[in-house]
Amino acid sequence: MATTGNPSNRPSDHYSNESFDVFTRSRSVRNTFAALFCLWVIWSLLWLLRLCFSRSAKSGETDRESADRGTTDRAGATNSGGRFQGKNIKRAHEYATHLLLGLLSALVVNSLGRGSGVSVEVIAWVYFGLALIWLAAELMGVRIARLILGPIEAILLLVIFIIAWSWGWPVWVP
Repeated sequence: MATTGNPSNRPSDHYSNESFDVFTRSRSVRNTFAALFCLWVIWSLLWLLRLCFSRSAKSGETDRESADRGTTDRAGATNSGGRFQGKNIKRAHEYATHLLLGLLSALVVNSLGRGSGVSVEVIAWVYFGLALIWLAAELMGVRIARLILGPIEAILLLVIFIIAWSWGWPVWVP
């Protein structure tokens, strides 16, 4: 009579140090971190835009301070008007920071727990695509994007965490 399972009553080889190396060398795991890197590049570009455009060129004060004081530019318009202004860039940068940290934490939990690679890869790229749409909408001042895309992004992160905890992080009792 043949036995199945692990006869030595130890964790399976799936959770040895060698298997972690194999897991992290997987193409799908590499691609999930490529999505994270692409989101980091977008965050970096927004940070540079924020440095360049969130201050008034004349006095160095922020757009909000300029608008509060009622100063105008050469054309006579206040510095806080328009769609692609410093406040939109600042808000998009803040959202990019939150999106980046959320994806980073989900991918780290999945990688350390050796959860799924392929399904998390697909979800990470969908998350990245929706993050691009959200950040573009924030740059243009479309506020409805927060209501629609915010819960979707949160659900995608929750799904990655659920996959990480259900497919990885085994409970082993000796």
